[in-house]
Amino acid sequence: MAAAALVPTPAKPAGPIGAKDDMVNLVNYIDVGKATGLNLGAKSVAKSVLTGEGSIVSDCDAQILLMVPFKEAVKIRGICFQGPAETTTADASSPAKVKLWVNRTNLDFSDAETDKNVTETIVLKAADVTDGREQLIKFVKFQNVHSITVFIESNQGKSELTTLSKLSFIGAPIAGMNMADLKACKS
Repeated sequence: MAAAALVPTPAKPAGPIGAKDDMVNLVNYIDVGKATGLNLGAKSVAKSVLTGEGSIVSDCDAQILLMVPFKEAVKIRGICFQGPAETTTADASSPAKVKLWVNRTNLDFSDAETDKNVTETIVLKAADVTDGREQLIKFVKFQNVHSITVFIESNQGKSELTTLSKLSFIGAPIAGMNMADLKACKS
């Protein structure tokens, strides 16, 4: 009897975990109210790019620094960046080079540019961002993640500004108790 072939779907692509892939979009595990961004334009809010409710545009140059906290510990297999296919208004382009740090919440631009302890660096092609393709990361380095810092260092068009429509994390919660779900006991 021949084994059935596994066919990956766009919503849940095959990855290094294997056939019994329990990875999901971690949007429900992100503490969006505590997400922050540096060098965001006046109408840009970090929450909007994480929830898919809007996009962000950098303010004065191509760099953007996002700090994304999670409600509970997660493991992350991949990240999806989605943006416009071409240069848009205000001469903004999609991300090209991105650096990631796990559980580092106190980085500023100076640190991000010079820190040698980057957890992972991703170089995106234009099609990766246009299609929102999952970028597989070194899964072993993204275990027990409480927060992730995303530094968009440069963009596709070498434009002055960077734009991003959606940022998604693909992974799974680490089994355990969500402390935010605890309720006080009434005597």
